[in-house]
Amino acid sequence: MIFCLILGFFLGKLKAQDNPFKIDNDLYSYYQRCEVSIKDRKVLAMADTLFNMAKRKNDVKAQCLAKNLKGDYYFFAGDIKNLLKEKDNIISFAVETPFQQYVFSPWNRVISYYTTHDMRDEALQEIQKYQREAIRLNNAYGIGNSYKKFSDIYTLNGQGDLALEELLKGLDYYERTGKKEEIFNFYSYIGNCYLNMNKLELAKQYYLQALGNAPVESFKGPYYIVLASLYLDTNNIEETQKYIALLNKWKQKYKLSFLTKEKENRFYARWYCHEKEYDKALTYCETLSPMNKYLTKIKIFESSGKIDSAYRNSVLYYDYRMKQINEEQQQILAKNVAKFDNARLENEKNVLSLKNARLQLEQLNTKERLLAADKEKNLLALNNTRLELNNKNLALDRQQAEVNRQRAEANKQIALKLSAQRQAHSEKVFNWTVTMLLLLISLGLFTYAFQRHRAARRLQKEVLRTTKARNEAEESRIEAEKARREAENANKMKSLFLQNMSHEIRTPLNAIVGFSNVLSDPSIELGADEKTEFSKLVQDNGSLLTNLINDILDISKLESGNYELRLSNDSVVSICRKALASVRERVPLGVQMIFVPYEKDIEIKTDPLRVQQLLINFLTNACKYTEKGSIMLAFEVNDTQVIFSVTDTGTGIDPENAERIFDRFEKLDQFKQGTGLGLNICRSIADLLHGEVKLDTTYTKGARFLFIHPMNL
Repeated sequence: MIFCLILGFFLGKLKAQDNPFKIDNDLYSYYQRCEVSIKDRKVLAMADTLFNMAKRKNDVKAQCLAKNLKGDYYFFAGDIKNLLKEKDNIISFAVETPFQQYVFSPWNRVISYYTTHDMRDEALQEIQKYQREAIRLNNAYGIGNSYKKFSDIYTLNGQGDLALEELLKGLDYYERTGKKEEIFNFYSYIGNCYLNMNKLELAKQYYLQALGNAPVESFKGPYYIVLASLYLDTNNIEETQKYIALLNKWKQKYKLSFLTKEKENRFYARWYCHEKEYDKALTYCETLSPMNKYLTKIKIFESSGKIDSAYRNSVLYYDYRMKQINEEQQQILAKNVAKFDNARLENEKNVLSLKNARLQLEQLNTKERLLAADKEKNLLALNNTRLELNNKNLALDRQQAEVNRQRAEANKQIALKLSAQRQAHSEKVFNWTVTMLLLLISLGLFTYAFQRHRAARRLQKEVLRTTKARNEAEESRIEAEKARREAENANKMKSLFLQNMSHEIRTPLNAIVGFSNVLSDPSIELGADEKTEFSKLVQDNGSLLTNLINDILDISKLESGNYELRLSNDSVVSICRKALASVRERVPLGVQMIFVPYEKDIEIKTDPLRVQQLLINFLTNACKYTEKGSIMLAFEVNDTQVIFSVTDTGTGIDPENAERIFDRFEKLDQFKQGTGLGLNICRSIADLLHGEVKLDTTYTKGARFLFIHPMNL
């Protein structure tokens, strides 16, 4: 009984993968439906559905196939911009799976687009990247196919020798690595290359090798046609008939493709012409493409002696060929005109940028002149104050001179009195009276001079006090102006914060309420996939709202001093991987998330959750401002520090804003989602951990944020 159950289980597994890709049969059935609609835009949504179905069944190969469907759609739609984005998206996913050959599937589409649109330089650059990545991954499919891609480009450029050289390299690689299932294709490619070079014997040898190494019988039909044609060219009729017989026997079981059918008809037209069965030969000509039809008919009519008919077909061939050449020239002209127009528009754009730069320079010069004028005005006011002080000092000097003159006059009067006493003793009473009067006058003058001197000192003190008061008033005015500006900035920051909070909180709340109403409304019929998608949207917006509230709570804790650290020993690699896992769903399409650890993992004493929170803020910022390229998390270790870095290829930050971005509520782009608190919280966490966060201003291809953590807290 147990044996029967085990046998039934394995038979069920075999049946579940009964398809060429060896994936789940239900997934393969849906994949076929997607391929039927590959040129319809609805296939983009179908591809997402297939990816989610495969994810639920843990079928990674089916997930790779689902992602490739989008690239195929953009290829057939001629949308190279989105095709390149999907290429990067597929590569970032497939490179982490066991099915790395799917890394190169969208790349093949990109190269085919450039080749068919005559963009050979772009195609060659992509092939070089293609080969480097294949060698890095050591992927046999990618390495071998890169040689074939190089060969195709060289063939288009008319460099047959270089094309053959690349094919021989590919053949040598597959022979050395033992990839026998790919060798027969390269024998065929090399045979075709020799055929184009008209080296028929070498071509014949490689086609025989391809035929002998064909893995299945269904692949052999086209080689029978080519070999029959080569033996006909060398007039080996016996071998030609041999391969015709093999072809007829093969066709009893298998069918030729449309392109191979064209080769077969062309061969039979030549064969029956050789056998002089011209009517049969002409019958096969009617199924050929115009150019092959005219060329083959010319040979048939020449062989049958119908020169007029051969001439008429020569004229038809010439007309058809000239029409093709004219169309090709018109296409080349149109492409060159488009390139010229693009170059002209780019030049006009550069001229406009130059004018804007000049205008900005003139504005800066105007501001500089205004500042110079303000400076001159302040200097003039200072000179006026100095002149006023000098005038007051001069008045004080004049008052001092008057006092000195009055003292001299008093001394003169005393001298006269003494002289009068010596001349007339008889007038002693009169002179005594006069003397007393003069003494009283002198005393009054002295008193007056003393009072003037005291007044002058008081005036000097008043001047000094006035000057000091004026300086203090000016300092108070400057401080008041500074306080006013700070208050205005604080008010603006508060208004901006409330505005941002209103918008940031309202957006996820509206989404949660809206989709919850849809899910709970019984009148709206929803499929299982739609319910899952709407539920995920409610969950994602709930997470966004939670993050906003957590940022506000973190700021509150930091300001109140209640922000606690829980220190423990933890692995740096583990912290980084947890941070990457938290933001992986936020990575935009076309952006590759990369982790570059140090040469060895280490443990540090820290608060792992706070370090993880800081790195998540850095990575989230990178996701917001990076639309293409990559986001890389890395860390390095020296004797005293662990240096974490988050590098992106986004819009970048001007060096003059390197400190401003860490201010609270600061957002350089007001249209981006967020509160402007994340980087400020990062700096606060770094201070608590005795570390440092900063912007690397030497990096110019985007933005690079650094977190320097001490080795020992």
